[in-house]
Amino acid sequence: MSKRKSDVLDDTISEEGHHSRNIYANKPLDFEILVKEFPALEPFITVHKNRLQFDFLNADGQRALTKALLKRDFGLSVKLPHDRLCPPVPNRLDYILWVEDILHETLPGKKSYKGIDIGVGASCIYPLLGCARNKDWSFLGTETDTVSYKYAQKNVKRNNMDDRIKIKFNNDRTSVLTPEKDTSYDFCMCNPPFYASQQEIDDAADAKELPPYAICTGSASEMITQGGEYSFIETMINQSLDYKDHITWFTSLIGRKKTIKPLLAILKEKGIENYAVRDFCLGKTKRWAIAWSFGSKRLAESAHLRGYQPKTEFETGPLFEASENLEDHLDAILKDLEMPGREGEATVNTWSRAARRG
Repeated sequence: MSKRKSDVLDDTISEEGHHSRNIYANKPLDFEILVKEFPALEPFITVHKNRLQFDFLNADGQRALTKALLKRDFGLSVKLPHDRLCPPVPNRLDYILWVEDILHETLPGKKSYKGIDIGVGASCIYPLLGCARNKDWSFLGTETDTVSYKYAQKNVKRNNMDDRIKIKFNNDRTSVLTPEKDTSYDFCMCNPPFYASQQEIDDAADAKELPPYAICTGSASEMITQGGEYSFIETMINQSLDYKDHITWFTSLIGRKKTIKPLLAILKEKGIENYAVRDFCLGKTKRWAIAWSFGSKRLAESAHLRGYQPKTEFETGPLFEASENLEDHLDAILKDLEMPGREGEATVNTWSRAARRG
């Protein structure tokens, strides 16, 4: 391949928003160098305006890139099935780095840390990344999907981490937390299914003004759960009451901002006051992560969930129009929105992004 400038058009690898210790932060991938080490990437790279562009909408390309980054940057070798989720490495690394922050801030000086990954997936990426970065970490990984369970086991063996990572098949999908008896854990982590139905997935896609920059290869079992991510994490919160003496920190990713406020209400209802949330700004994709604990040590550096409550008070600047003109402006706005009047209710959606695109 002739030498060209390397360019990244991936919404999962951003020049800003990643954790400060993320090796991919502020450092777009140099495909000119990467493809020389991993020739399997070449079919997915094209030259456009003297720049190399990677085809992130190609599922085979995504798998090839994930395997290349795991091998080059962490010494990990994985096999990924064609019909299961292919995890973007920079995103997954951010979550691991946040868990590292939590442990170092609240449990400093420990000789070893033990965690649980709920739903390890076929890649087993969180336990593998966590153990590759931290020689004092070990994991129990749980999985309800047979295909993902078998692949995860093989990926653990492939990297000679059988002594640090144990994969457990969970037959009961209603039970989220399944720690081993008489074992204490410092943390648990989870990337739950975000959606309650295929219709929700379709609606979320329709609401986006621009097409996706990367393809999603997740199966239905990885993307959909009854009640969506809210119900999944609600179950996790409820079950954490039974394991508060066995797990120090409970954490989970959140894919939809509207889930945060209801989760805040559940935490308050259960009397859980030690909790925090973290933003992950991953290019054009935004995710959140929630953490809670029944211990007394709090996270001083993490954003608190109260920051996500809706504002009830606003300040306005000076009015540059005479007050008698304000009613005319208001009427014009309501007319533009096709509202019947100041006290009427909207009968047509005229303000959403989907409506604007139409």
